Amino acid sequence: MAGAAAPPKQDELVPHPVKDQLPNVSFCINSPPPWPEAILLGFQHYLVMLGTTVIIPTALVPQMGGGNDEKARVIQTLLFVAGINTLLQTYFGTCLPAVMGGSYTFVAPTISIILAGRYSNIVDPHEKFLHIMRGTQGALIVASTLQIIVGFSGLWRNVTRFLSPLSAVPLVALAGFGLYELGFPGVAKCVEIGLPVIILLVIFSQYIPHAIHSERPVFDRFAVIFSIAIVWVYAYFLTIGGAYRHSPQKTQLHCRTDRSGLVGGAPWIRVPYPFQWGAPTFDAGEAFAMMAASLVALVESTGTFIAVARYASATPVPPSVLSRGIGWQGIGILLDGLFGTANGSSVSVENAGLLALTRVGSRRVVQISAGFMIFFSILGKFGAVFASIPAPIFAALYCILFAYVGAAGVSFLQFCNLNSFRTKFILGFSIFMGLSVPQYFNEYTSVAGYGPVHTGARWFNDIINVIFSSKPFVAGFVAFFLDNTLHRNDSAVRKDRGYHWWQKFRSFKGDQRSDEFYRLPFNLNKFFPSGWTWNCLSFNSVLMSLQEEKLLSFKNVLVKKQPAVEIRRERRKMGNCQAAEVATVVIQHPGGRVERLYWPTSAADVMKSNPGYHVALVTLYVSETKTDSGAGTVRFTRVRLLKPRDVLLLGQVYRLITSQGSIRAASRPFPDSLLVSLIPDALPEVAKALRQRKHEKLKKSQAESIRKQQQEQQHGTNDQGTDPARQETEEDSDATHQATNPERDRQKSSTQVAARGRHWRPSLQSISEAGS
Repeated sequence: MAGAAAPPKQDELVPHPVKDQLPNVSFCINSPPPWPEAILLGFQHYLVMLGTTVIIPTALVPQMGGGNDEKARVIQTLLFVAGINTLLQTYFGTCLPAVMGGSYTFVAPTISIILAGRYSNIVDPHEKFLHIMRGTQGALIVASTLQIIVGFSGLWRNVTRFLSPLSAVPLVALAGFGLYELGFPGVAKCVEIGLPVIILLVIFSQYIPHAIHSERPVFDRFAVIFSIAIVWVYAYFLTIGGAYRHSPQKTQLHCRTDRSGLVGGAPWIRVPYPFQWGAPTFDAGEAFAMMAASLVALVESTGTFIAVARYASATPVPPSVLSRGIGWQGIGILLDGLFGTANGSSVSVENAGLLALTRVGSRRVVQISAGFMIFFSILGKFGAVFASIPAPIFAALYCILFAYVGAAGVSFLQFCNLNSFRTKFILGFSIFMGLSVPQYFNEYTSVAGYGPVHTGARWFNDIINVIFSSKPFVAGFVAFFLDNTLHRNDSAVRKDRGYHWWQKFRSFKGDQRSDEFYRLPFNLNKFFPSGWTWNCLSFNSVLMSLQEEKLLSFKNVLVKKQPAVEIRRERRKMGNCQAAEVATVVIQHPGGRVERLYWPTSAADVMKSNPGYHVALVTLYVSETKTDSGAGTVRFTRVRLLKPRDVLLLGQVYRLITSQGSIRAASRPFPDSLLVSLIPDALPEVAKALRQRKHEKLKKSQAESIRKQQQEQQHGTNDQGTDPARQETEEDSDATHQATNPERDRQKSSTQVAARGRHWRPSLQSISEAGS
C-alpha cells in the first residue's frame, strides 16, 4: 500500500535497559571538574540553598518577636551551621554530594512552641524572642538524639534493608512532587519576576545546548546563575523605576529588591557561636513534638539521599550507609540546637535537583558550596546582598528542581513489573494517600487554626499533626507496609517489586562499587562495620589498569606505557564516571546502539532479552608486517560466537548477531572457536583478513608438499652413492633450517604483538575493524 509506514526494526521494539547507575552524568562523586568550573558550580549550589535559608527565618522570626537584626543573625547562624553540616555529611556521613540545610518539617513544631502559653505573658518583643529561641534550642537538642540513636545503632539499616524499588518510588517521588505548594504559588506572588525565571531557565538548560553545539557545556551547566542574574537586575530596575510605588504592601514585600531588611540588619563581620542566645530551656511536650518532626525528617531525607545517589551516578545506597548518614544528620540537628537556628536540618531537595540540572554530581562541588556558606555567614553584609533576592525567583527555581527529584523517584519503576496488578495497587494507593491525607490535615489547620487531632494533650496533637502532614512520610509508610506484607513470599512477587535488582546492594560487601562511592576518608573504614576494603583493593587496581589502557589507546600507543605520575594525573581528570564506564560489559547492537552492563551476566540472559540474536565476543588482533615503505601495523577483529552458558565478563566487548550475518571462515568447516560472525559494516575487513590467512595456509601447504617431493627424489637416487647424497641432504636441511628460523622468529614476534593487542581498549574508537 502506497504511503504505508515502514515496519519498526527489531532493536527498536526492545525495551530500554535497566541501569543501576544513571548514565550521561558528566562528573560523578569522585570526579571533580576543573577548579574554576567547580568554584562556579559550588557558588550556584550556594545560591539555590539560600531560598530555604531565608524563607524559613523570614516566616518564623517576626512571630517570635524578633526584628530585622534578629532575622539577619538567625539567617547567618543557619547558613553557618548548614555549611558545617554539609561538610560533615560529605566527609563522614553518606559521602554523597548532599547539601544540608533548613527543613520545612520543623516549622510546625516551632510554631507550636511560639504559641505555647508559657511565653504569652512576656511583653518585651526581644525578651520574648530570646525565651522562644531557647525553648526551640532545647527541643532540637532532645530531638537530635532520635536520629543519632536510630542512625548509629544500625536500627535504620535494618529498616531500609526491606526497601524495594517499588516502595522507594512513592517516597522519593513525593519528596520532590510533594513540595508543589512552594512552586508556582510562590511564583504567582510576583508573576512578572517569577515567570521570566522559569522561561529563561528552560531556555538556557534545554533549548540552547541543542541549538549551539560547543565543546564545553556552559548555558545548561550555569543556567541558574544566568537566570538569577538577568531577572535580579530586571527586578532591580523595576524597583528603582517606581513600578511598585503605589502597589500594596504585600506586593512590594515580594517584588522589590530593597524590602528584605537584611542588608541593614546584618553586621559586617560576625562569627556565630554556641549558646549565643543563652542557655537552652527544656519542656517535655515541646521536645516530643520536635521528635516527631525529627522522625519525619529522617524518612524524607532517606528519600532525598536515594535521589542524590541517582543523580550522582552512584549505585543504590547500601542500608548501612543510609543509617550512617542519618546518624550524622542527627548530629547536625544537635548543632542547630546548640547554635540556635530555630530550625532543624535535613537534605536540601532543591540542591538534589540541581545535580540533575547540571549533570554534575561531584562531591568537591558541594564541599566548595559549604565553604561559600561559611564564608558569607561570617561576612554578614556580603551574604545579606545575595539573601535579599526576591522570593519568587527562588520559587521559580523550585518548579524545575523539585520536579527533577520527583522524576528520580518515578525512574525506579524501571526495576518493577508495571503489568502486575499488585504493583499498580501499591503504587497508586500509596501516592494517592500521600497526597490526600496531608491535604486534609493542612486544610483543616488553615481553617480551624489547629489540626484535626485536638485533644487536651498538646504534645500528642503536635505529634499526630506533624507526622500526617508530611506527604513523603505517608506515601512511603503506606508503600513500605503494603510491599512487605502483600504476598511477600511469592517468588514472582519478588521480581515484580524489583527486589532482586537491589539485592546485591543490601550489604556494603555485596557490590564492589560501594567502596568506590561510599568509603570514608582518612582510612576510617577499618573502624566501622561498613568500611569493607579488602576485596575492593583489587577492584581499584582493575579500574586503574583499565584506565591506563584507555589512556594509552587515546595516544595510539600499543606497548609503551606512560609515566606513573602522568597516568595518575590523567586518572584524576577522567574521574569516577569514566572509570565506571570502563569497568563494564559493552554490548554492541546491530543498529549502532551500545549497551553497558555493570555486572557479569550470561549469554543466555542477553539472548533472552534480545530474541533472535546471538552473542559474540569481539577480540582485537594487531600484527606487524613489513612492506616496501617500511614496517606497518595491521588490525583486524575476530568475533567468536558464545554458547548460552558462557559468561559475559567486565572489560570485554560483545556483539549481537543474527544467523544471516554469520559466514564460515573457509570452505571446510572450522570448530566453534573459529566461527566468525560478521556485522554488515565489518564484512569487508574481516573477509580480507580471512582471505589473507587462507592464502598463508595454502602457501605453507604447497611448500610442505614440494619439500616432501624433493625428499622422495633424493631417497630414490641411492645407486649414485649414499654419502654424497646424505651430505647434500644435510646441507639442504641446514639451509632450510637456517632459512626457516627467521620466518619462525618473525611469526613468533607477530604472535606476541597480536597477543598484546588482544586486550580490549575501553575506547570504542580503538576497535577499528581493519586498518594499516
